[in-house]
Amino acid sequence: PEGTGTRGDHYMNEWERVLTRVPWYPVMGNHEYYNDAFFFRYLNQTAGLLYGAARNSGSGSGRFHSVDVGLVHIVNLDYNVYYGMDEDFRATQLTWLHKDLATASAPAQRQKVPWIHVVAHMPLYCSSITYDGEYVNPADANGPLPPYQG
Repeated sequence: PEGTGTRGDHYMNEWERVLTRVPWYPVMGNHEYYNDAFFFRYLNQTAGLLYGAARNSGSGSGRFHSVDVGLVHIVNLDYNVYYGMDEDFRATQLTWLHKDLATASAPAQRQKVPWIHVVAHMPLYCSSITYDGEYVNPADANGPLPPYQG
């Protein structure tokens, strides 16, 4: 039943054999927003995994963070803020992102970790978005991230 946690438990149980053997980092999505807990269940469930990434990347948040895995710098973003959810959080994430990308793009760092991979649950560009069957024009949702100049 929705809201009891059994759906998420089932999902994690199915992936347990894989997730115990390879690095994985959850990313915030719209389902975490709509569970009536405003992301708190997600943040509580992933606190141990994301605490180090959030602390080490300087984001201080499990909603967005970065981590180096081998030769790849992985940046996890919360795109909910670009689709009408918790828009006040947008500036905080964007300020952190510019700083993180500047650090990751520094020539000495690129020698050690040459690849930068940015991920999010939702697409950056989309011709249409629907939530609960209601069409939302992406341009009305304040569009995508502004281009990074670095």
